[in-house]
Amino acid sequence: MSKIWEFFENLGEYVYVADAETHELIYMNKKTLKSYGFQSLEEIIGLKCYEILQGNSLPCGMCNNEQLKPGFFKEWEYYNPLLRRELHIKDTLVEDDGRKYRMEIAIDCGNLNGRGHKSEDYRNMEAALNEAIRVAQRQESMD
Repeated sequence: MSKIWEFFENLGEYVYVADAETHELIYMNKKTLKSYGFQSLEEIIGLKCYEILQGNSLPCGMCNNEQLKPGFFKEWEYYNPLLRRELHIKDTLVEDDGRKYRMEIAIDCGNLNGRGHKSEDYRNMEAALNEAIRVAQRQESMD
């Protein structure tokens, strides 16, 4: 094992490593490769993490690279629309050969029992409530 992240090759969670400055992917474990439709590391080397993992053309607005420190984990929750999964994410910074790498481990929390994303649920509820208020305001009587 030449790199520390190779230890996670057979972990049943999503793991990826990207250059913290260039956002270029340098590693995905088997589960992550398969989930994103890749067969080998050679296919992802040099691709931008935000393009592959999020389908974005620019770095993600929620990117927390500036907050990461070696030896410490930043934990957060995120719904990945490409995977359609709610994830508990653990990010850290790894230094190797003078370079800084973002290493992310994402624990699959499921798809919320088929209900979709929490924010989507809230938007749907808000839309229904707004419609109910519009209907109520058009009535002659509050009763």
